[in-house]
Amino acid sequence: MAKEMGDIVRWEPASQPKWAAGIIFVLMIVVLVNSVLFVTGLALGWNDPVHGYSDNPVSQEDLMLWLSNAFLGVALIISLYRRFFTEDILVVKKRHPKYEDFLEKYDIE
Repeated sequence: MAKEMGDIVRWEPASQPKWAAGIIFVLMIVVLVNSVLFVTGLALGWNDPVHGYSDNPVSQEDLMLWLSNAFLGVALIISLYRRFFTEDILVVKKRHPKYEDFLEKYDIE
């Protein structure tokens, strides 16, 4: 068993299923579409609070929805990538002193 700092205790390769890659690709397209809609809405002045419902086809709520969908899509992409495409490696790190170590060090009973 590994005892030195930096020794690898456990290593499991990533499964990398094709369906997860497909979902990530679809989510990337959804994030791209929502981002383009949001930036287009800002550039065309759809965020005007005074004339939000009369002159413009969308309102600030729609811009907020597109931006939140883009952020949610990015969060799902990161979550899926971490779950299915990164290796699981457990490395020995520095052990912090516990209560029993203080008892032994100062000879307390």
